[in-house]
Amino acid sequence: MSSRMRASALLLLAMAPACEDVSPTVVSGERIPIRAETIEVRLPFEAFASELRSHLGFGSAAELARPIVASRWAEELDANLMVRFGELPAAISVLPPGATSGAQTDTDFHPVRGEVVLRWDTTDVAVTSSFDLEAGAVLTGWDPATATWELAADTLGGSMSWPEPGGGPTRPLGTFDWAPAVTDTLTVPLDSVTVAEWTDPDRPERGLRVRTTTEGSLLNLSSVVFRVRVRSSVNPDTVVVVDITDGTSTFVYTPEPPSATGAFRIGGVPAERATFRVELPETVDPGPEACMRVECPLPVEPDGIIYAALVLHTHPSPSPAFAPRSSVSLEMRPVLSPARLPRSPVAQPVHEPLEAIPPEYFSTGVGSVYEIPMTGFLRTVGAAGSAGEDAEPATVALLVAPEPQGVEVLSFHGPGTELAPSLRMIMNVAGGVVLP
Repeated sequence: MSSRMRASALLLLAMAPACEDVSPTVVSGERIPIRAETIEVRLPFEAFASELRSHLGFGSAAELARPIVASRWAEELDANLMVRFGELPAAISVLPPGATSGAQTDTDFHPVRGEVVLRWDTTDVAVTSSFDLEAGAVLTGWDPATATWELAADTLGGSMSWPEPGGGPTRPLGTFDWAPAVTDTLTVPLDSVTVAEWTDPDRPERGLRVRTTTEGSLLNLSSVVFRVRVRSSVNPDTVVVVDITDGTSTFVYTPEPPSATGAFRIGGVPAERATFRVELPETVDPGPEACMRVECPLPVEPDGIIYAALVLHTHPSPSPAFAPRSSVSLEMRPVLSPARLPRSPVAQPVHEPLEAIPPEYFSTGVGSVYEIPMTGFLRTVGAAGSAGEDAEPATVALLVAPEPQGVEVLSFHGPGTELAPSLRMIMNVAGGVVLP
């Protein structure tokens, strides 16, 4: 190394400690005075939202995995099970007379008798001893997707009422004393006439109705099988058992869930949703204590929102019959086409999966607090609002997940009440920068 290079290296080493303390943001030996404060702000519903509306009619009882049967449950709810069974297979396999192998396909078989096997959920039986159950064959043309307590069908072709509310009248198939402590299964034997009717796809009235006369009871169905015994044309001495499991199970119920004054509802079947518009204000007033530390009013900067959540207060169920019996999850989803409400599609939830709301939240006199995080969504709303004066307020929907879940309805205190919805925001507020 030359003497000139060694001298340069020594000079750099000598300067190194001094360079550690040199910063381009230091003025006269002091750093720029940046002060940051974390402020919590709570906005009433009217300050960030508007046009809260309820929309009824999402899904049907036929979509539920566990239809119910009930009689005066909570002194109010009656529900009857309705089942429309699928079709027989086009062919069966049968061994010819005297053969031990070489089964043949038989397309000319005939049903001779059958039975319906109902399996109930005995882990959640709302009755003390046993059920008195009645099974009957439906005598009126009906539509499983739209049938209600009053209507046998409510389709684009028009509506049609039941001759008797609740799916009647029916042809009796039997009465049964079913004890859940003994078995989880109830078998309803069927004669050849009923089997022939239920295996004819051209008969719009085909179907089973099951109801209970045990007051104060409620029962959930786990599964139903239509077991048909058919006689083969290949081997007339052989009776083959065919299980039909691809039907539609639903239920009709009365009365409709009641409303509570000052509250809005979510859930039920068909399900109800709540929608409202969201628009952030330009500034907020965090209160006297916070304003002693920062300059007020505070501008709402989207990037300064650390956390944001919709705060709801649960409302006691107006009817015990429709109060939640298990935990229920909610979702907040953006409405993609507000002009098409209530039938607008919705986007994915604005949050990660939420903790389900326990049923006791709706049984106490004082509303319990439930928060729905919406931080990222609110930042997007704020950024869109600051981009131009003509930006449309965003619209969101509150719904149960999955939808529908059952007859149970969630009630929440609405705007204008003491426990109205509000917005909780935690904001990062930076102080001003003083330039030299």
